Order: sequence, then C-alpha cells, then structure tokens
Amino acid sequence: MSGLNKEVQRAVKAAVHPLGFSATRTRGIFIQKRGEGAFGWLGLNDNDTDMPRSLNINPVVGAGHERVLQVLAELDPDNGEYAPVISQNLGYTMPEPTYRTWRFFRDGGVDATAEDLAANLTAYGEPFIAQWADWGRFSTEIETTDLLHEYTRCVVIPVVRVLNGRLKDAFEMVEAELARVAESQDVYAMFYRDEYAVRFRARKW
Repeated sequence: MSGLNKEVQRAVKAAVHPLGFSATRTRGIFIQKRGEGAFGWLGLNDNDTDMPRSLNINPVVGAGHERVLQVLAELDPDNGEYAPVISQNLGYTMPEPTYRTWRFFRDGGVDATAEDLAANLTAYGEPFIAQWADWGRFSTEIETTDLLHEYTRCVVIPVVRVLNGRLKDAFEMVEAELARVAESQDVYAMFYRDEYAVRFRARKW
C-alpha cells in the first residue's frame, strides 16, 4: 500500500469513528453496529490512476442484517462477512444524485478531505443506512427496490421472506427463478440451479 493510501485510510478511519464506524480486517471497509443485528457499511473504492500525486476515493454506503448474512453464508459460501445487502455510491444519496469521488492530494489536505467525506456521510449516507437498517422497511422495500442486482435479487429476497415467516412465497420465488434459468448455461444460472436452490430446498427452515 502506498504512503498516500495509508494516509487516506488513517484519516478516514479517524473521521468516521465518531459516527460509530470501525475498520475491519479488510482495507477500506468500515462497519457500524446498529443493534438487533443490523449494521451500516462504508467501503472506500480507490482509483490510483493519478498516483502518486493524488488518490480518488469513491465511497459506497450500505446496510445489512446479520440474520440474512448467516443464512446466505449457508446458501452461498462465497458471500463475504459483513457484505452489505443494499449499497449505493454516497453521491447518489445526496440532493443532486450523481457519481462522486473525493480526491486526496499527497501535498496536503488529507484530513480536511476526510472530514468533508464524513460530513456528507453524516448528512446523506446516514439516512440511507438508517432506512435499510430498519428491518420493517428493509424487509418490505427489498421486494421492489432497484438497488439489488438482477443476479442478487432471487438470492436475497427468498431468505428475507423466510425470515419474515413467508416460507411458501420464498419457495415460489426460488421455483420461478429455477424455471427462468432452466436452459441457461451462464455462471449465475449454474450457481442458482446446482448450488443455491439445492441448498435452499435441503435446508431445514
């Protein structure tokens, strides 16, 4: 890791700590425990094309629920620890939603830029996290949100339905997706047929 990258990680860690975010073992990933198994998530995607003069950071905010991840870990062992179920570029949570990066310069101002990132996280990222960390809203709005990738939708939603006591609806969704990908040989289809659905059907709910 470059010296500037280390400085950025240090500065952001300090800036978001008052918000309850703690660094994880994975560089650039911060977790905010929110109680009842919910957590906020902050990921720092970096673009080093301007190195060593500057480093662009694309912050992504998200939220997850440990009970969802515990089940997903059984159904999809590649699902990462504390991976957010829902995430969004911080810039898209702001009043003029667009892709945004924060540029950190080697020659100075790293702490000030980190503080600006944290201020925007507080003002705009926190409400986004709070919305999706609330189980009642999460388990309802997950059904219609466009924030789930098409290859994630039929993996996550059946688990949420089961956890909400909707076992029949969960199985119906899995069976419908199996029918849709029955003839496909792409990576997702093979994973869904040969791994996810097999484990979903066999699990003792």
